[in-house]
Amino acid sequence: MLNLLRLGAAAFALAAAATPAAAVVLDFDNYAPASPSNTATTSIYGPIVEDGFRVNSSTCEAPSGGRPVGRCFVTEQRRNSLDPAGASIKTSFAGQIVTVEKLDGSAFMFDSIDIGSRQASNPLAIDFFYTLVDGTIGSMRFDIPTSTAMLFDTYSIAGLGPITSIRFDPFERNGTFQFDNIRLSDVTGAVPEPATWAMMIGGFGLVGGAMRRRRSASAVFA
Repeated sequence: MLNLLRLGAAAFALAAAATPAAAVVLDFDNYAPASPSNTATTSIYGPIVEDGFRVNSSTCEAPSGGRPVGRCFVTEQRRNSLDPAGASIKTSFAGQIVTVEKLDGSAFMFDSIDIGSRQASNPLAIDFFYTLVDGTIGSMRFDIPTSTAMLFDTYSIAGLGPITSIRFDPFERNGTFQFDNIRLSDVTGAVPEPATWAMMIGGFGLVGGAMRRRRSASAVFA
């Protein structure tokens, strides 16, 4: 019986291994300026929605020009962008807080984010807050040094479990920053593909068949 259970467990583990979580990179390239000018930008009205995620802002301009919502973000000029060939997003106001969550409110995994800033006089510290699925809130700080040039780096937290939201909050509200390439993984997409379902059914079918044969043999020799 133990061997049968091991066979079933192996089938389930093999099926689980065959269904990796889907990786998502929010690169915001859909907002790339149409103009090839090095100073071109794109204004973004309302939250950013991309690949099932919402990127929201704590501060937006007042609605104008007949739009129901005001400008919340703007793309960085190409000459200063983390991604000159595509687009990176720049906060429009000092102290602007950026929040990332799934549209359906489900959990996800955070890998890393590219952050850049030019702070000629004051260093910029960005507090990163995350909410785990059990409601626990954790945080850490990303420090961007003073520089007259555009500095950027990739920031990540190793081993962070499933979360429901992340928030980037400039410490002391002392500057703006740009961000790009938010790397995430979907932890709710563990539905096996058809081939994996067949593997699971086949494995458990072997277990069921072996158990039936064992019961039949026991009945004959009883």
